[in-house]
Order: sequence, then C-alpha cells, then structure tokens
Amino acid sequence: AVNYSRDLTNEAPNILHSEEYANRIENDVKTTLKGKGVKTTILGMKELKKENMNLFLAVNAGSAYDPRLVHLTYTPKKATKNTKHIALVGKGLTFDTGGYSLKPGASMMGMKFDMGGSATVYGAFRAAVLNDAPYKITCILGMTDNAVNESAVMPDSIVKARNGTTVEILNTDAEGRLVLADCLDYACDQGPDFIIDAATLTGACLIALGTEVCAVLGNDDKFTKKLLASAKHSDEYM
Repeated sequence: AVNYSRDLTNEAPNILHSEEYANRIENDVKTTLKGKGVKTTILGMKELKKENMNLFLAVNAGSAYDPRLVHLTYTPKKATKNTKHIALVGKGLTFDTGGYSLKPGASMMGMKFDMGGSATVYGAFRAAVLNDAPYKITCILGMTDNAVNESAVMPDSIVKARNGTTVEILNTDAEGRLVLADCLDYACDQGPDFIIDAATLTGACLIALGTEVCAVLGNDDKFTKKLLASAKHSDEYM
C-alpha cells in the first residue's frame, strides 16, 4: 500500500491528471479490493455542481480536466450499530501552479506532489481493507489541478462554500484549503465518529518542523493522542 501510494505521488503531472487519477483508484478497487465490501462513488463536474461544491469548482475553473471527488466506503462483514466509523479525507491537487497568484519557477518544481495527501489516505484505506479492519471507513479524495486560463478564479473573488459560508479568495495559491473545505463538509454528512485529513497544505509547516516531521493538528485531544501513539508505533515522526 505504501509503494502504491508512492507510485501515484511520483507519477508525472501530464499523465496523472484528475480524470486519470480517479480511473486508477477505481480500477485498483475493482481488482485489489475486489470482494472486500468496498463501494465506489465518483462525482464529476455535474455532481459537484449539484452538491454546491463551489470552492472545489473555483480551484478547478482554470483546468483542462474535469474535477473528481472519489468517495469510497468500506463496511466490515461483522459491522453492528456500535462499529466505529472513520473518515479519511485527502487533498488531491495533481499539480499546483498557484493559479493567478503564480508561483515562481523554483517553487513550482515538485508541485506534482501536491496530491500526496490523497495518495496517503488511499494507501491507508487500501491497507486497512486488505487487513480486514473492524471499522467502517469512508475515504474521500478531492482531485483537480490548479492551473491558469481565461476562466481561472481571480484574486478578490467571493465564492460560496458547500456549507453556505462565503469565502473571499485573496490568494489563488491557497487552493488546497478551498478543495478540502467542501470535501470535509461532505465528509461530515457521512456521519463519521472521527475524520482524519491529510494534505500538503502549507509551506509554513516545513519552516516550522523541517522535512522529516508531519504536523498534527486536531480538535479532539484523546483521538489525537491515539494517532500520535500509532505513528510512534510505526516509526513515523508526527
């Protein structure tokens, strides 16, 4: 599962655009996770508009490819009403130019890795399913690139989120949080007990902690401690 996630993350951005990415996940579920109780739903442009995911669509506005929200659900065979439900949400920006708030050239190299969060949570989902996890698990992947054309969202734009909040977009290079805002709201509607979101969200994290450590922020101290303990057990620096 780790290697599969690495292969996705290392794929070139001219190959792994949002549509291709969603197809690969769908095909992997059909083959590797066949018979494991996984249900797949893929939302495209039409469905995202119906869901009022306007922040997600604003980021996608400059793209040559349609956005994709991949929604996977795993239900264990012995599930009961007491079975815990965990939602995994991942940022899947297949490439990030910064949009109209264009990144400088040196900062744009490596932006194929901006979908690393989604690859990570899919890898975790994949491993959990293959190991017959006793929990119900929802996995939500928000896929698009952040590109520039005549339709791309402009700084100073005001867009209404799925939950009705209006957002003033001052910097189009802060695109990940826009995609995730709508994806997290969608995840909340699935009724999970916990949500774990993974994202390459901000370079400030690298400045604060360096390149070896993953930052963990949460609003549930008890669950956050469990996550940190699990990371330590598997030799991950979080």
